[in-house]
Amino acid sequence: MADTVVVARGVLTVGKLAIGPVAIPLGVVAVGIVLSKANWLSPAVRASIQVDVSMDSGANWTPRGGFIDEPGAGADVHAVLTAREPNNPNRLVRATLTVAGGPLDTTISVRLLTGLEPRVLR
Repeated sequence: MADTVVVARGVLTVGKLAIGPVAIPLGVVAVGIVLSKANWLSPAVRASIQVDVSMDSGANWTPRGGFIDEPGAGADVHAVLTAREPNNPNRLVRATLTVAGGPLDTTISVRLLTGLEPRVLR
């Protein structure tokens, strides 16, 4: 499946940004997240993403992973999270992006994997 931009390129201020929740389509076995570092120039800026998944339409949420990245420009950051129960129509995913140390110029994309794509995001 193609990447979907969930946070368009722009400057994000210090603080937390809630992303979602959004439904995970039937058949999806993994969710890939890409944080662009192409315009991340300040060595003081840090970002982290926490991802939560619900298997019951949002009644309960479970932390499923995320990452904390090193400051400064460089290679994009990739994370792949397994999406259990691919035939469950009640799955939701949400994320919280936390920016510290100054504004962050970035784009965040998501790729939904059905098991037919390579596991490595490029």
